[in-house]
Amino acid sequence: MDDTTLYAASALFRSLPQHDRCILLQSMQLRKYPVGGCLMSQTECIDAIGLLVSGRADVFMRWGGNGATPVGHVYPGDFFGDLACLTDRRAIVSIVCRDSVSAYVMPYHDFVGKLEVHDHLKNYFIQSAFKKLWKIFQVVRDEMACQIPYALPDVDLPAAIEKAVKYINGHYKRPISLSEVAYEAGMSASSLSRLFKQSMGHSFKVYLNQCRIAQAKYLMARKNMNVTEACFAVGYNDAAYFTRIFRKLEGCNPSQFKKSLAGTVSQLWEAI
Repeated sequence: MDDTTLYAASALFRSLPQHDRCILLQSMQLRKYPVGGCLMSQTECIDAIGLLVSGRADVFMRWGGNGATPVGHVYPGDFFGDLACLTDRRAIVSIVCRDSVSAYVMPYHDFVGKLEVHDHLKNYFIQSAFKKLWKIFQVVRDEMACQIPYALPDVDLPAAIEKAVKYINGHYKRPISLSEVAYEAGMSASSLSRLFKQSMGHSFKVYLNQCRIAQAKYLMARKNMNVTEACFAVGYNDAAYFTRIFRKLEGCNPSQFKKSLAGTVSQLWEAI
């Protein structure tokens, strides 16, 4: 295999000393994959470690009984399969080719053997694997925090309700009222209240609380806000009321939700 090809393809490969690049080149062979081909499947043993040189692939992860969640991409110059050095050979993600893909690959056992003998390579790939794992964790953490507990009806909404929903979505962080939203929608408060419940399946107040609680979960998970900060950031001015609404919608209080985030990494490992 041509060192120049890999050197041009991968900034990561360029960062390695020439001696370490030669060590990798000795065991790598070109392999082609079709569109929809699977570079690896979650929970299955990894047979090879590779470096993509053409085409693109998408990375997915199943966790907690959910479907396949997109957690990243593999582009030319990216290694794949190197997470195996943290997982005892198990794949924690699935990688599916979006295009026809060409990759230089080496057998898993050759890869592990080189890491054991060459400390520089071992440190390099372990650091790379931890960075990838952290990115996956962040994506899944956001998914866990932002799963919306409601869904808009799969029908065309009346124009007034679309206006009302758009206004709520853009202003829920401050103390808006039904009368204010009705004015923006061009209706009386009583008429909007009836039409909103008919169209959305629940009241204006319930929808407003759902928006606020969903955003509060995001702020606690992604922005690391504490319960009080999240409470006031999404439009509540009473922490006790916020806690009561949170428990009603989520089945736990916000402090319990915040604590559960600390166990997300453990949940990921249990899920895979």
